[in-house]
Amino acid sequence: MKQFKGTIADKKLSDFNQYDNKITKYKDRIEYVEGFLYEEGFVHEFFAEYFSNYYGVSPSQDGYLAEEDAVCKLLDILGTYILGANDVESHRKIEYRFWKSEREYRDYKDSDNVSASTSDDNGNNVEVIDMFVDKKNDKNQKIVKDTTVYVKDVKEIPEIKQLQLAIEYLKSSAGLRDIQQHALALLEREDNNIEETDRLKYIAKNTQRFIDSYAKTLRDNQVAIKEAIKRPIKFNNVLKDEGVPNKLDSALFSDENLNKKLLPMIGADEDLMSDIGILLYDFNCLLNRMELTDREQEIITLFRQGYKQKELPEVLNVKKNALTNSITRLSRKVAEFYVKDLYEKAKKNK
Repeated sequence: MKQFKGTIADKKLSDFNQYDNKITKYKDRIEYVEGFLYEEGFVHEFFAEYFSNYYGVSPSQDGYLAEEDAVCKLLDILGTYILGANDVESHRKIEYRFWKSEREYRDYKDSDNVSASTSDDNGNNVEVIDMFVDKKNDKNQKIVKDTTVYVKDVKEIPEIKQLQLAIEYLKSSAGLRDIQQHALALLEREDNNIEETDRLKYIAKNTQRFIDSYAKTLRDNQVAIKEAIKRPIKFNNVLKDEGVPNKLDSALFSDENLNKKLLPMIGADEDLMSDIGILLYDFNCLLNRMELTDREQEIITLFRQGYKQKELPEVLNVKKNALTNSITRLSRKVAEFYVKDLYEKAKKNK
């Protein structure tokens, strides 16, 4: 994270870390934020000078510095604060698919109908989340998927695109024909050893099986490239557990331990179309609606700016144990607020 600890126009970056969670209306939040971001109708001199003289963009790392720049991160957080207003309607749509057995889900996954997203009647993208229904134990268990390569990954990462072109070629009739003919041609060479000859004979007789195996290897390489470049966040066995009981008081953010894991991740730049992105977005919105102490707000702000938990004691000038206790209390507070909020909404819908 590129930090900026200087002073411009008698202001430091920390002076703009202002949030009033008692303000719940969208227009009121905009007015509140504009009150300290603008001065006499113009953007504050702090930001004007910073982006003119201190901020730099590398053409070889498109968007990287924006994601890793503390000033940009602050502006992004303020945007999230505004969009977290109670009267802002979310356009994210989620559809849950429930499966009676893991075998049924696996059969679907192995078919040609697999889709990580779909569209509604208006053409809007709808995120699909698969759930396994465990009626015996009265639990719904989320099916944890491995990292998936999407169309946008193919467009954004040249190496993944090259592998995708190779996969499409292998799956075509031309690819099948060319590989089989190439194997037969190589068999006619006199300098082949026994091992090479046996391998070529296998490919010539089982070309489709060879192609399927090779294509899978290429897909695995695509995933490896995506994970190396985009470094998607993965939970450490948080969602892959015994399942979530079908009870209101056992809903997602009512889990204090899960909240402890989510807090250090709230500043992560995750795609809103991913499961993790959706989870972190909802968690951030929940935090924006809570009444927090000054210390709790400081912790949340620093996490949102990209600080690691191990860095916070020095930044806040507190002992490690004191910070751990604060995070534990905050996680419990979030859980209690979430459960109370769910019950209140349930009463209104009766």
